[in-house]
Amino acid sequence: MTQNISFFGISKRIAEDFLQTVIIIDDGADYPDKTSPKPHVGLQPPQESPLKSPPSDDQSSSHMEQSKEDEEDISHRLDAKAVMDSFARKGILCSVFLVDEADRESLSETAYSLASCSDIVVLDWSLQKDDGEKALEIIQNFLKQTLSEPTQLRLIAVYSGTPDIHKISDKIKEVLNTFKSAEFFESDDGFTLEIGYTKIVVFAKKGTMVIKDHESRIVSFEELADKLTDEFAMMTSGLVSNVVLKSLAQVRKNTPKILKNFSKGLDAPYLTHRALLSTPDDAKEHLVHLVAEELQAILEEAQIGETVNMDVIEAWIKSKNQTDFQLDDTLTFSQDELLSLLKNGFKESNKISKNQAKKAHKKPITKMFLGEEKETQFLDERFSLFTIMRSYYKQHRPRLTLGTILKVESETPEFWLCIQPRCDCVVRDKSSRAFPFLPLLIKGDNSKFDTVLFDENKYIRTQSVTNPFEIKLIHFKPSANEEIITAKEENDSYYFKDTENNKYKWMGELRFEHAQRISNEFAANISRVGLDESEWLRLWKTKG
Repeated sequence: MTQNISFFGISKRIAEDFLQTVIIIDDGADYPDKTSPKPHVGLQPPQESPLKSPPSDDQSSSHMEQSKEDEEDISHRLDAKAVMDSFARKGILCSVFLVDEADRESLSETAYSLASCSDIVVLDWSLQKDDGEKALEIIQNFLKQTLSEPTQLRLIAVYSGTPDIHKISDKIKEVLNTFKSAEFFESDDGFTLEIGYTKIVVFAKKGTMVIKDHESRIVSFEELADKLTDEFAMMTSGLVSNVVLKSLAQVRKNTPKILKNFSKGLDAPYLTHRALLSTPDDAKEHLVHLVAEELQAILEEAQIGETVNMDVIEAWIKSKNQTDFQLDDTLTFSQDELLSLLKNGFKESNKISKNQAKKAHKKPITKMFLGEEKETQFLDERFSLFTIMRSYYKQHRPRLTLGTILKVESETPEFWLCIQPRCDCVVRDKSSRAFPFLPLLIKGDNSKFDTVLFDENKYIRTQSVTNPFEIKLIHFKPSANEEIITAKEENDSYYFKDTENNKYKWMGELRFEHAQRISNEFAANISRVGLDESEWLRLWKTKG
């Protein structure tokens, strides 16, 4: 049960279950050898005569400088065993990359390779006593990659023995300011920086002599794992994101089972299946669908939906620290009333009439849950877009298929939805082929709509038109050595060209079920039967 656990506590447990790998890049890491004999602490004869004259001022100064260097060396030290043990207790694998002088030239590339396969990156600031030069280069190189292809959520922790940790933060901010394409945000007195999908935090190692105001940034080796999992959970703490993390964790845990089901023993029958198909290449997509269904089976059996059950939702509501939630000028819900609403829906609520419940979607419900005055309509549009459009991860160029949405760029832009069956989107004879499209009409805020698009930094509501007389045929031809129609990249967008050299901007692709529904509506309209019959008979048939 989760009633007595805070929402952040729930989120942290999920994050810890997801986290698998941490990489630490440090030049001061050591692994204490506990098998070495302990030094003898008995009386020892003096190494020098007790009558020796006291040291000169120069010798005293030299001794103080040496002592200061020794203190700095101690603060820069990393107890690798203590740190790795702290992560191991959470079931997280922690690796330490010990940097030496020979690594400096290729360190940035090596660090990026290690970071790409790690969930958390811990970076020492002063590598080979360079005052952060290499660390900044690593951070800059990493951000260049992630901001151009934001494929991973990443936490970078600078864990340093340098006393002036505020200067570390300032230097990192200077690097972030060089990225004009993304704005960064800072918190925790500048020690937490977020840009794109990357979060950078600055902490001091145990023993570092920081000023009193910054003592809260000192983290011991034994506490590092707990602190960094806290920081990661702050990035992912949310109802929807928790479901995603829980799902990914389940897939990771069940990878051996998946590999067992899809063993190499199936190779021969798979090839038989391919050879018997009239279109052998279809076997490739068939295998992809089988893997996707296997992953879905894992998530369903693990009851991932319970990650957002009512207990968790109650914890989320309580985390808002609000007693009342105002829907509009006449409707306010207490926490208990809001939980009842979420459990039973608007139709069963005794706070709202049945007539009002029918139009509940027009009320600012999302704003009520956020508890903020700012406009939230775009959040509903963003969620709607996510539920109907396939995600695109830039692994290949977009292709023309069922559900593809194209834009005709003009003073009055037009949007068109492709309803070509997927099997007919493959052009094996290299000739041109007609693709049927239905119009998507742009709608205002108070009009009916069934599709949401995102174009030119704004959301656009559209309504699909399924009348047969509205259909449009556009001819396309595949490029050489291809059997499908693919788009070409141009100025960070993708475009298709038809056989008459007209350009169409690719807007995305509807999820299969949504595209199929619109296609079925079109098919139903085109198959309507018109006939003449007795009006008396027709009325009895329709009205009784």
